[in-house]
Amino acid sequence: MITIPVPLYHCFGLVIGSLCALTHGAGTLFPSQGFDPKATLEAVTKESGSSMLGVPTMFVAMLEENDKNPKAYKFDRLKKGVMAGSVCPEPLMRRVHEVLGIDKLSICYGMTETSPVSF
Repeated sequence: MITIPVPLYHCFGLVIGSLCALTHGAGTLFPSQGFDPKATLEAVTKESGSSMLGVPTMFVAMLEENDKNPKAYKFDRLKKGVMAGSVCPEPLMRRVHEVLGIDKLSICYGMTETSPVSF
């Protein structure tokens, strides 16, 4: 189950999230209409999300939300993720791995703004 809290009007949500899920037969989880860290963590817990998409600031917000009440959320199935849209600092990568349990985190940063033209 791919958790997609990123907007669908951007290449990240539409292509990396929705279309990749469709072509691979994966389920999709849209936690809220706009990004809400609490709703995202609640959805991952309730629906047993196995992968997470987000930009660094989204992951920071989710980690901060988890810090408020760490026993409220479960990340036992969360193993994969994509962080994109901005440079990802190494301490954030480590924290995502340690707290959220994402051990296969791909850092994607580059030409998403030109993807419809370039590819």
